[in-house]
Amino acid sequence: MAEELWAPFADNLDRWLNSFTDKEVKLIRGYTSMEQEQEFIDNLSRRDPAALPWASAEDSPYPDGLAATVVIPQGMMKRAMRTAAQYGIKLDPDMPWHVEPLGLRGGAFEVPGIPPGKHRNDSIGNGEEAIG
Repeated sequence: MAEELWAPFADNLDRWLNSFTDKEVKLIRGYTSMEQEQEFIDNLSRRDPAALPWASAEDSPYPDGLAATVVIPQGMMKRAMRTAAQYGIKLDPDMPWHVEPLGLRGGAFEVPGIPPGKHRNDSIGNGEEAIG
């Protein structure tokens, strides 16, 4: 488990966020401890169980430093979707607040300290994240 965002992802995310002139596009949550993530999952499951992409903090990429939550105003969404892949970011149009390193689910790389394939093939998104 990480203690911060994975450095290549953090760098790409920072560059992507800084590419927006509208500073309302921002990071609101990055690395989350296992305990915090489980609390978040438990709270969300009480409100809307169908909204959960994973069942437990063990399955979540947040404690591994491989996911972030962003705020993107509706007026900036098309640009965000169009540019995310250029910065190595996966942005799902169905969950436009959740971002990950592009290629994480496909196993395009391994992250030091994370078991190989831990997040591979977990279906997040509709596959259109690299379409601009």
